[in-house]
Amino acid sequence: MDTIKISETDVVTKLSSSAEKNNASENELFEVIGVSFQPSGKIYHFEAGKFTAKQGDNVIVETARGIEFGTVVIANTMIPKSKLVLPLKPVIRIATNDDRIHYEENKRKEISALKICEERVAAHGLDMKLIDAEYTFDNSKLLFYFTSDDRVDFRELVKDLAAQFRVRIELRQIGIRDETKLMGGLGVCYRDFCCHSFLGDFAQVSIKMAKEQGLSLNSSKISGACGRLMCCLKFEHETYEEELKKCPKLGARVSSPDGPGEVVELKPLMAQVRVKLDSDPEGAPKLYPRDTVYELNGNEESLREQQSEVQDDAEPELIEPEETVFTEPVAFSPEETEFEQNYEDNDGTQASKEKFGSRKSRNRYDRRRRQSKNQVIKESAVSESDSPEKQEPSPERKKKKKHIWEKGENQKAKANEAAKKASAPEPVIKEEPKTPEPQKKNNYYRNKKRRNFKNKKSDKQNN
Repeated sequence: MDTIKISETDVVTKLSSSAEKNNASENELFEVIGVSFQPSGKIYHFEAGKFTAKQGDNVIVETARGIEFGTVVIANTMIPKSKLVLPLKPVIRIATNDDRIHYEENKRKEISALKICEERVAAHGLDMKLIDAEYTFDNSKLLFYFTSDDRVDFRELVKDLAAQFRVRIELRQIGIRDETKLMGGLGVCYRDFCCHSFLGDFAQVSIKMAKEQGLSLNSSKISGACGRLMCCLKFEHETYEEELKKCPKLGARVSSPDGPGEVVELKPLMAQVRVKLDSDPEGAPKLYPRDTVYELNGNEESLREQQSEVQDDAEPELIEPEETVFTEPVAFSPEETEFEQNYEDNDGTQASKEKFGSRKSRNRYDRRRRQSKNQVIKESAVSESDSPEKQEPSPERKKKKKHIWEKGENQKAKANEAAKKASAPEPVIKEEPKTPEPQKKNNYYRNKKRRNFKNKKSDKQNN
């Protein structure tokens, strides 16, 4: 068979071309329209096709649950493929006056359907609270939204409602935040709920946001009507994070225009810091601009400044290098000296390999040459016997030697005691004689008599 050869350049070009295609597909633009089905609901993208719609127009679109009537929130725009969820559903048409009339009729039907459903729920005795009812635009489906603390078995209820309305019935259990979003109301700020007025989707809110904004951690003050943390805590969180990075931490030691102190309060949006001064511990903390306060790292900075001032005035000390003593290099044989002379002529060819030997021999020669160069004594110490004057040891040195000697004596004594214990004969323990257990009587003969008596009795009964 003929072999096909592929070069590295062909592989690289193919990979680059595939990567370019993927990038081109991700950057591909689609003309879409943003549609919402509720006044403050989530925005869904639909393929515009041949239609051009303005913001506020009504359109008929195809969704996963059927044909729906929606309002245009985003007019015709080009969005890349990476920011869309494919496949896109198409826009069927721009809504007409007849479509708007039909949509209003469905809204009136929803009110009566909700009342009928509440009566049926009470008749079945189900623990559920109905929130809203919704018809699809083509009247093929009727949806009921409810809340409940537990799971509800509503199969019989669905059968009754299907027989009553003659359409497909769906009951959806929602959470308390969704209930507040659908019903609406006024918050502690005396304005409409954010989720009901303009928020399209719920953002994740944590207690950390309330801490960073300096709010009270009382649940009644930072919770909304739904009983969860207020959505507005998320609005200013990013600004607080950026400003807090520029401020010192609470409890940090800082230097202020009036002297050092401790941070007791932060006002990040006003770029101010309240400091309790060390010079006036009983007085009220003072408020300073953030730019005039600097954080201190303990007493290290003041010590470093003093040391730097002293070192600038003092003259630098000259340190003489220590003497090093070199030993004689390792002696090489005549063959190795000749090898060293011609080693630099080795160019890696076959002729040089035959001349200078194998790689193993070259490595061995390199190793010996390194040993000869690295045999250096780094410390030149003069022994006590060669010193002209023998100094007496200091009292601390004598005390240390005595401690070491006592420690060694204690270890010797412990070792001798252990050896004596090991060599001493073990005490003989006399074992008491065990009393023999009473033997069980053999009941074979007694059982035999019983069997014979039973057999005789059974024979008499048979006769």
